[in-house]
Amino acid sequence: MQKVRWVLVVLLLGAGATMQPSLASDPDEAAIRAARSRLNEALSKQQLAAMNEELVENVSVTGPVWRTVGRDQLLQAYTRLISRRPDLVWIREPQAIRINASWLFASESGEWRESWRERGVFTELRGSYLALWRKVDGHWLLDAEVFVPLSCMGSNYCNPRR
Repeated sequence: MQKVRWVLVVLLLGAGATMQPSLASDPDEAAIRAARSRLNEALSKQQLAAMNEELVENVSVTGPVWRTVGRDQLLQAYTRLISRRPDLVWIREPQAIRINASWLFASESGEWRESWRERGVFTELRGSYLALWRKVDGHWLLDAEVFVPLSCMGSNYCNPRR
């Protein structure tokens, strides 16, 4: 019986030695997915003030045609975008979330799509994004995001600008 216990201890210690440090946590991943869902919903309903609860103060968002740093600047950028595209639909769909529980950071990557009518013609952008989340006072907040359009279909908006 004593020999069996030692074998189990050695096996458990060996398994622990090959495991990576805490990189994932289901409750944390669920919290990030829920925060992403709330951000998507606030943008789709054009309730931008609701986004404040999900963003760090100095959040940065970068794409090929605009960059913002700061919560107020980001909400102003979305306000301007919605004023030009009142039927805007912008959804991010997380595909992978990796968490560094020791440092309270997380990486979210996925696909995004943005659509609207440009001069009456349906236009859709699609691409990838990468987001950095930071856990602050027990809540996951969006710290930074980079999005890259990879396809565009529809209106003349999709034609390369020279």
